[in-house]
Amino acid sequence: MKLVRRTVLAASLGLGALAAIPAAAQEDYPTKAINVIVPFGAGGGFDQMVRALQPVLEEKLGVPLAIRNTPGAGGRRGSIELMRSDNDGYTIGLSYFVPFLTDECVLSKEPAIDIHEFDVIYRTTHDSHFLIVKADSDIETLEGMAGSDGPVRFSTTGIGSSAWVGGNVLGSLTGFEPAFVGGYKTLGEANLAVARGDVDASIGGIPHFGGMRDDVRPLVYLGGERNPEYPDVPTAAELGYPDTALLGGIHIFSAPPGTDEAKLETLREAFRAAVEDDGFKEWAKANTTQITPGEPADAYEQADAICSLYKGLDLDVEG
Repeated sequence: MKLVRRTVLAASLGLGALAAIPAAAQEDYPTKAINVIVPFGAGGGFDQMVRALQPVLEEKLGVPLAIRNTPGAGGRRGSIELMRSDNDGYTIGLSYFVPFLTDECVLSKEPAIDIHEFDVIYRTTHDSHFLIVKADSDIETLEGMAGSDGPVRFSTTGIGSSAWVGGNVLGSLTGFEPAFVGGYKTLGEANLAVARGDVDASIGGIPHFGGMRDDVRPLVYLGGERNPEYPDVPTAAELGYPDTALLGGIHIFSAPPGTDEAKLETLREAFRAAVEDDGFKEWAKANTTQITPGEPADAYEQADAICSLYKGLDLDVEG
């Protein structure tokens, strides 16, 4: 009986000592794999960017990253799943703001989630896109597109996607009427539809149409300065539409609301280091991806600027 009593007493003393240890010392972070939700399919621009960052992030964090592609609804599905995930620091992902900004700032409807509730970790990069047509298309310039007889058919992955937004914005700015053909699972598939002649045009980056360069022709680049892969293609800014540089694939990593701030800062430190890695910089240059590091305030400032752009245009809210 005395032995049992001593055991219980020792256990009690042990618990008391453990309670005296600060919480941060009791739990190291991270200690297991971190899930990374990508709201688009494998092989696309978002997916390639995450996988380029993955080795450096794993080295800095000391744990593996488990990438989970969760496509659907123009990026909404994966972002919603991220918002509703456990906030224990072991689920993060790309929070794609654009479709929710479209819902709120174009369609004037309440979005499924409030993007301002995300605990933003870091903005890493930005993919500016091209307006592309079929290589033998009769449309030679953006002005020529504006002079088209009838609607210009765009392939898209859904309302709020890059091609839907880009087609609407360019149509509103220049005067052509876009008509949208949906149902494509990825932007690569949507760009392939242009190469096949199924539609007149689409919006995409080099990762989306790079394998069909002989079959498509970029008309205009939506970045701030000319793309080195296509130096003869004018930017929309040169043609008088500088705000189009806000469009494209904006890569913002977030965690679910309520994630511990110390864990968020651990993740931020890893991302800050990752975008400065020479290997990642080489990948970004090869894929004409712009490294645009930004803290949470920068990410939301960009979102507000996009919303203002949308509200200032007469966009096709019928889709």
